[in-house]
Amino acid sequence: MASLEVTDMDWDWQATKSNVLERNRHMLNNPALSDVLITCEGYQEKFCAHKYVLCTSSSVFHGMFNSGLAGMLSNTVHISESDPGSIMEFLAFLYTDECSLTASNIVSVMSLALKYSVPSLGQKCVKELANVLEPTKVLGVLEQAMAYNQTEIVDECWKIVESDTSEVAKSVDFNRISHATLVGLLKRKNLQIPEIELFQAVLRWADYQCSKSNLEVSPENQRYVIGNAIYEIRFLAMTQEEFAQLVSPTRLLSTSEMVPIYERFNGIYSPELEWREATREQKLTTIKCPKFFPARVVPKSLSDNTYFFLSFSVNKDISIHGVYLNVGPNNATLYVKQTDPDGTCGSETPHTNVISGCYMFPTPVAVSCNSVVMLLAVIGGSSFGYYEWIDRNVMEVGDIVVTFTEAYLPYVCDLGSVECEGHFDGIIVSV
Repeated sequence: MASLEVTDMDWDWQATKSNVLERNRHMLNNPALSDVLITCEGYQEKFCAHKYVLCTSSSVFHGMFNSGLAGMLSNTVHISESDPGSIMEFLAFLYTDECSLTASNIVSVMSLALKYSVPSLGQKCVKELANVLEPTKVLGVLEQAMAYNQTEIVDECWKIVESDTSEVAKSVDFNRISHATLVGLLKRKNLQIPEIELFQAVLRWADYQCSKSNLEVSPENQRYVIGNAIYEIRFLAMTQEEFAQLVSPTRLLSTSEMVPIYERFNGIYSPELEWREATREQKLTTIKCPKFFPARVVPKSLSDNTYFFLSFSVNKDISIHGVYLNVGPNNATLYVKQTDPDGTCGSETPHTNVISGCYMFPTPVAVSCNSVVMLLAVIGGSSFGYYEWIDRNVMEVGDIVVTFTEAYLPYVCDLGSVECEGHFDGIIVSV
């Protein structure tokens, strides 16, 4: 029980405080006039409180100290399933309407707000979620929220996991999540991460779990700790090259499991295939290409191929899933060329028989931040003449900034009229 004796203190302390808030802050966890002692299960720390503050802040405390049984209760409040730091922030809010919320305490503070019916604190926790939840810390908060059954925080955590999956998968907390959380994560449909990166993160998780359990890090033990979570990995969302180079050598899958996967890569369906064929649903954004203004006209001879291109760079890593283009009545061969900031050129894969409209790439094309990308379409046949358009346009779509640096568009000239033969209308991307 807190001492109710008046301790040695400045008897004129009130004169040094200019308002009620400062005076209340002075009384926070102060034994002076304290008539309630708060203890925390599993910890030695004790907190001095005042019934007046508790009862005017919480209907639960009011009922506790003013019901017919109040005289039979001690003046000690024992709080379980919390920690001293969270209790201190909880009390700070009751006394001052202020508290410091972090990724490590927001779940337990919100639980205290709900347990003792302090809705204003609960609302503050919800508003602060966006500020304290970072991709590198969200999994720790998620597991706390699930343990406390805080569904609102759980939902917000999953949104961050889905929108920033690559960063989440690189975090230290990813290795520490429980098997149940791993399965729940892998079941999510909207994870924004290449499947091969997700597999490698699961492999790191398995290594950590083996070490934690004093197991040798071997394919057998990795598979043991991963358990049925292995069936939530979308191996068929990988390319055959990724699977062959980065999955097969791990020996995580048996030969009998891999053969049906390789067969499916080659268009053969086997009833022994145990893995999902569906890819994850990614949040796609369409970036509309700007209208370019002509800079100069460059006539071309009839022997030249008809082609058009668009060059641009982006401010962050993205994946290009497809394009909207207009090739008129023609078919086109489409190329995606990328030059990294250091000047090196990436590989390019031709996409043949592309027609006007929306064309989705079989495998998304990863584009690194600040690299220069060229979309090039080659149309069969040739044209009489071309207009070359060059312009610089900057477009912002959400947090994606696209800088279009050059466009080259073919036009056919016939009896004084000019008709465009091809152009890009939009780019379909995900972050």
